[in-house]
Amino acid sequence: NLGTVEFLYSPDGAFYLLEVNTRLQVEHPVTEMTTGLDLVELQIRIAEGTNLSKLGILSTPQVRGHAIEVRLCAEEFTGDFVTSTGIVHECEVPTNSPHNSIVRADLGVEPCSEVSHHYDSLLGKVIVQAPDRAQAIEALLSVLAGTRISGVRNNRALLIHLLKQPIFSSLQHSIQGTVELLPSPQAIRHTEVLAHAIAAALRALTPYSAWASHSPWLSGRSGSLALEFPWVTKSSRGAISSRTTINSGSANVAVTYGTHSEQLMLSVEELCATGDATSHAKLRLGDDPTVMESAIRLDGSLTWVHLAQGSFVLEELVSSQANIAHTGAPFGMQVIAQIPGKVAAINVEPGARVVAGQVLLVLDSMKMEHPIKAPGAGVVTTLSVALGAIIQAGVLLAVIEDE
Repeated sequence: NLGTVEFLYSPDGAFYLLEVNTRLQVEHPVTEMTTGLDLVELQIRIAEGTNLSKLGILSTPQVRGHAIEVRLCAEEFTGDFVTSTGIVHECEVPTNSPHNSIVRADLGVEPCSEVSHHYDSLLGKVIVQAPDRAQAIEALLSVLAGTRISGVRNNRALLIHLLKQPIFSSLQHSIQGTVELLPSPQAIRHTEVLAHAIAAALRALTPYSAWASHSPWLSGRSGSLALEFPWVTKSSRGAISSRTTINSGSANVAVTYGTHSEQLMLSVEELCATGDATSHAKLRLGDDPTVMESAIRLDGSLTWVHLAQGSFVLEELVSSQANIAHTGAPFGMQVIAQIPGKVAAINVEPGARVVAGQVLLVLDSMKMEHPIKAPGAGVVTTLSVALGAIIQAGVLLAVIEDE
């Protein structure tokens, strides 16, 4: 049979055996891309009674170039890994090969697929083979920049971040990857704010695009259009509010989040709004000559934003929700399930006094355990779930009152 052998590789060039798995694992396309062999077919042929020599494999296969695989998962990294479920609205991975590379996408979902909490979070794999490591990384970044997955939160932004890290491209990363490679909270917040600003600008500009009958850009129209659009969303790290002023194809977005505020000037080079609540645009940020490509998709109160840096989902808030999100009251002590799953453990009872960060219960979702912690100190007055219960995201789990 075939198997997977795992090693640690030390700086002095020594290999240390970790384990042998007597089966194919999720990384087998890397071997297939670099050897040209179909390992699944070989397993079947050997199980039928043939052998390698009869299949024409008389020596160790020659390795060609370098291959890298990434796993697209229904997980969002917000400082922790948070699993996600839902219905896939769009799932598009460009397989047109960048220069000198071969792209392979092994996807387990398609539009209208349901992603539930019963299985692990793998949505699909993207594998790129190129003559060397640097070209493989470049090609994979190009493919991921054009990938679109809506309906389920995913890790595309994290994959892009990891591939861009110098210690990864130079092979200096180690088993301390969670310290060396993961993005900082500030980096995550920066990209979320940019996603909000771009989505706010495109939402404001779409009704006045060059394809709209009342567009001020059409021939025969002159002057500028000055309209202001307020918008408040909640991202993975809290509320973001903005006021967007549009003026002849450009947008000035005043963004506020927490105690911070900033102005972003976005110039739209090209804008196309389609009938499926999707807008595609090419735009520039401030004086930066780089043209950014983006796409937004509206799904009720959710806005899916696809940038070259990753995919982000913003939840639109009404004014009352926005005030709560900014101030933390009066629902700051309500513990709401952010993911669906099964209640695997309950650590407190009504009447218990808890401190901030104390684990109240544990949810089992996508083969992972997620501790649910108290947002602040107080007394547990309500516990709304039972051990073993299957719950959905948005369900009230507990209420803690400040003494």
